[in-house]
Amino acid sequence: MTQETGQPERPGLKLNLGSGRRVIPGWINIDIHPLIPLSKIPGATWLLFKLGLIPEVAYKMKWPPEMLWHDVRKGLPFGDETVDYIYASHFFEHFRVDEAEKILVECRRVLKPEGILRIVLPDLEILARKYVEKDREFYRKIKPGRELTDAFLDLLNFFPSKLSRRVFPGQYHLWMYDFESLSTLLKKCRFSRVERKKFAETTIPDIPNYEVAFDFNLYAEAQK
Repeated sequence: MTQETGQPERPGLKLNLGSGRRVIPGWINIDIHPLIPLSKIPGATWLLFKLGLIPEVAYKMKWPPEMLWHDVRKGLPFGDETVDYIYASHFFEHFRVDEAEKILVECRRVLKPEGILRIVLPDLEILARKYVEKDREFYRKIKPGRELTDAFLDLLNFFPSKLSRRVFPGQYHLWMYDFESLSTLLKKCRFSRVERKKFAETTIPDIPNYEVAFDFNLYAEAQK
């Protein structure tokens, strides 16, 4: 209940940033992938596929019609303190760190007091440690048939070899984080209670049913 009126507080919004096709029902699923609007134009994705700009799997993708196509670098189109939860899985590594900072400031703006932001990222510390330890089995599970160094560099994904990844935004990485660097950035953006979490370890509704586990993931939550 609100202190001012004694009435139950109205539920806020739930945002899934960079959702791709992994939408969460009841959430606002946001993505900037250019194939979202292009998929609505007859023949557009077929032409891109024939030109070799997108792979066959991208050509055959079916994008959910209820998705919000929006570039979050331009801000979040929601009012101050209107959002209960924000989920961002494999999202922030696709932005420069200065862009990520601006997006985090926007996340804090729209979150209600004590609202929660959950972030999932490739953990640079895990990837680097496993590479230095020459843990070939670890990389073999993630990138079958690839040599250790090739698999490591492919997971860093800074310099994608495929043309389609270079053409479309969000298909390669512009920054990487470990928990310490992510925590520092979140605190700089005035988030509190930054905590490392485990896979599906959260009080945010729906997330345990939709989160995908990878051995190299970093899970973290921060509160406004």
